[in-house]
Amino acid sequence: GPGMIRQFLTGGLDGNFSYLAYAEATRDGVVIDPCGDLAPLLAAVRERGVTVRYLVNTHGHHDHTEGNAAVLAATGAQLALHRLDGAGVAGARLLVDGEQLNIGGDLLTVIHTPGHTPGSICLRFQDGLFTGDTLFVDYCGSAREPRELYRSLQLLRALPDALVVYSGHNYGATPTATLGHEKRHNPYLAARDEAEFLARHRMMP
Repeated sequence: GPGMIRQFLTGGLDGNFSYLAYAEATRDGVVIDPCGDLAPLLAAVRERGVTVRYLVNTHGHHDHTEGNAAVLAATGAQLALHRLDGAGVAGARLLVDGEQLNIGGDLLTVIHTPGHTPGSICLRFQDGLFTGDTLFVDYCGSAREPRELYRSLQLLRALPDALVVYSGHNYGATPTATLGHEKRHNPYLAARDEAEFLARHRMMP
């Protein structure tokens, strides 16, 4: 059956989103970037009978990981994040680019997208693309290495237009948008070349 994705505006540091994604047939699932008010997310886990197999952080920043302990305690999930952001994180499964986590027969695919942090990842699940702080609706992440972020955004540009972007913060005009919409309308993803991107990133509000 189709994968189910639930988006929660959990507040956190700054309009953070947290996510629950699961395979409809088996109710195996994953929680992504838990923070802020997690009561509605944990209620959905219980109400839908989801077995949370993994808790995945798109990157290691505190506002995306602050809910880890609560979710791990409530669900027994295994923590997973990219090895470059997860060094020294006890008990974590350290992910690499291209790795796939089997969520009840549905595959969650890891795309390493450094720039915002060295270990930032995006995650593809069915028709969803969880972009953390790499790509937002209308914006992109801040980066100490903007050239690296530009290269990562080109990886996302190569993915299908129909994917729905589920980002780490509520920064855009809408909570979600298709990747195709972002390719056309997001000035950071639509930049024609690296120079144009770098100029826009420098001017970012």
